[in-house]
Order: sequence, then C-alpha cells, then structure tokens
Amino acid sequence: MNYLKQIITFLFVVYNIFICQFVSASEIDYGPVFFMGEDIVHLQGFVVAVNEINVDDVKGGFSNSVLKRDLCINLTVMNNSDNDYTINTMNDFSLLMGEAIYNPYKNKDGRYQNDDINISAHTQSRLDIKFRIENKHYNLFPTLIITIDGSKVRIICNQEMAKVVSLNNFSNVPLKNIAEVIRIMIEGGRLTSAKQLCESALITNNNNCLFLMLMAKIYYEIEERYQTDYYLRKVDVNNIRSPEEAEEVAKFAVKLGFNSIALSILASYESSRLLGNEQKCYLARLYYYENNLDEALNILNDLIRSGYDDTNVNFTIGNVYNKKRDYHKAIYYWEKAVELDSNNMEALYNLGVGHYKTGSLNNAKKYWSKVTEFSPKTFDEQQAYEASKNALRDIGEY
Repeated sequence: MNYLKQIITFLFVVYNIFICQFVSASEIDYGPVFFMGEDIVHLQGFVVAVNEINVDDVKGGFSNSVLKRDLCINLTVMNNSDNDYTINTMNDFSLLMGEAIYNPYKNKDGRYQNDDINISAHTQSRLDIKFRIENKHYNLFPTLIITIDGSKVRIICNQEMAKVVSLNNFSNVPLKNIAEVIRIMIEGGRLTSAKQLCESALITNNNNCLFLMLMAKIYYEIEERYQTDYYLRKVDVNNIRSPEEAEEVAKFAVKLGFNSIALSILASYESSRLLGNEQKCYLARLYYYENNLDEALNILNDLIRSGYDDTNVNFTIGNVYNKKRDYHKAIYYWEKAVELDSNNMEALYNLGVGHYKTGSLNNAKKYWSKVTEFSPKTFDEQQAYEASKNALRDIGEY
C-alpha cells in the first residue's frame, strides 16, 4: 500500500506542476513545424502544402445567430514515391486550436473528404478538409496536424504568418504575430530562419520586449550564454505601455521559459495597482511557480475578499495549499472551485488525489470516476482525464 501511495503521490505532483506551471498543448511533440504555403517534404516521398483556408458561419436558433464555424482547409498532397498510399482522413488529420483538438467534421454532401483516399505513385491530389469549431476558438491560430506513415508534421494555417515566413511582406503584420512566428520556429528547431526574422524585426523595433526575449532564446538554444544574458538585460519594463501589454509580454516570457522576467513585469504593475483580476490571478500563479507560496496566497486571498470568487482563483489556492502539504485546506478550495464550475476536470482530479492523500479512498475513487465521465475538449482536460484513468487503474478500479 505504501508503494502504491508513492505512485499516486508522484502522479499528483507531476500533474499538479503541469496545471500550474503553464505547460500547454504546444509542448506535446506533434512533429516538425511548418507554415501555410511551404512545401513539406516527407522522407517517404510525399510533398504536402496547405493552399488556402476559408471560414463559414454555422447559423441556427430563433435569431439565426452564429453557433459555430466551419474551418475549411485546402491542401495538396503529392506522392513522389513508387508506391500507392492511402490516407485515412478521419485518422490522419486533426486541428489544434489553442489547447482544443478537433477531428475532421463528418458530412454527407461529398464536398469534404471523410473517407479513405488513395494517392497513386507519382501523382498528386487536392483535398478539402473541414473542421467544425467552437466560436470561442475562432480567433486562435489553427494548426493542422498530419500523420504520414506514422510520423507527424504540423502546419500553421494563418495567412499573416505565411507572409512573415515568405519574407515578401510583413510591414503591415502585427508585431505579436511576427513574434509568434519566430517563437514557433524556435520551438521547431528552425533557429537560422528564426534568427534572420528576429534580426530584421529588431532593426525597426530595437526596444521591443518580445523580440529581445526571442533573440535571447535563440542564443540560449545555440548555447551562447553571453549573448543570451545581453538580450535579457535589454528587456525594460518601462517600454511596456499598459497592463494588457504587460500581461501579453509576461505570458510570452513564460512560453519561452523566462518566468522570472514574467514575474518582474507583472509585479511592477501590481505594485502600482494597475492589474485587473485575471492578471492578478496569473501573477499569483507565477509566484506559485517560483515557490513563493505566501505571496501567491496574499494575492489570491485579496481577490476573494474583493468579491472575485472565481473557480480558477480557488483552484490555484488549493494547489498552493497542496504544495504547503495542508491537504485538508487544499480539498476545501478545490471543492469551492468545483462548486463554481462543475466541469472543472482538473479540480475534480486534484480532489481525488487530495482525498487519497488524506486516507479517503472511496472519495478518491468517486472524483476520479467523475473525471472519466467527461469528454475532454482541451489539452488540460485530456491530461486530467488520462491521469484519472491511470490513478483508477493503479488501484484496480479501471
């Protein structure tokens, strides 16, 4: 039993770090990263390219309002090998929107392929793949995940990013989009291209915090520590013009792994009482990440006293108390998080572990079982779902 408890405790600690240290779906290995308009050459002799992307409204209800969106991707697949190849549309394609993963939308009108497609040797085919997405994900960058012969590639399907990559024209592209392209290139190991873009951007934006951090990250990846430190020292909070921009830069810093910079940026705005409630909650999570638990609690408790009794606030307080090994208080706040949002799968999962740690195996099973009744929609929810199944399996209940 002690060995089993160690397994569950280890599982909880690892997962708890996941939900509070900003691990995202982008950190899953979906393979090399490319952009719309680029020819992607596969070792097996395939060439894949996304040609265009279109969005149609899906309307309904008495007011004929927009309920969802149909995102339609047109791509070319060329088979340069000597063998025929069959693509299973429903299994070989998926779409990443933020942390939500969508499968191709099944329809019967024949316009979008949903069945197996045979591509003969030395031929090419144009495919139309449709995904039906929730409105809340509409403004996110779509990433097409393609599985070819067991290996994955991902294609960022965004017109403005395609302009940046082509270097033909990014003078009118928002700076945050250019920065995101460079970040994705760094993440995908395309450091030479990332460095070239970043140097071009810094010519006219030499004090921009995003590009300075990106240059630091590039030099960090190629193990030139002096240059890394040089660019990090140039990041100046005085060049940030608003709390909203401060939050954007801080979240970008976290994506790059520069958490201490993110913390210093938001803390400077908090000292001037300029942060909103969600920004304060994010700052508290950063303090949690840096193991400054008391400062995190001070901010979170102030939020609750001010009337901002939010599910994420209570969830994060529970995680702080878990780190303090005060499991009964952790359970209390996770329960509050679930009261405010009964679909909070991460809080339900943590409740299961909290009860297990305090010796209540029946309650642990109850909460883990609840999680497995959901259909996960996001990366975080999928992690909670899998962790709950593993926990139940470890105690012989799944």
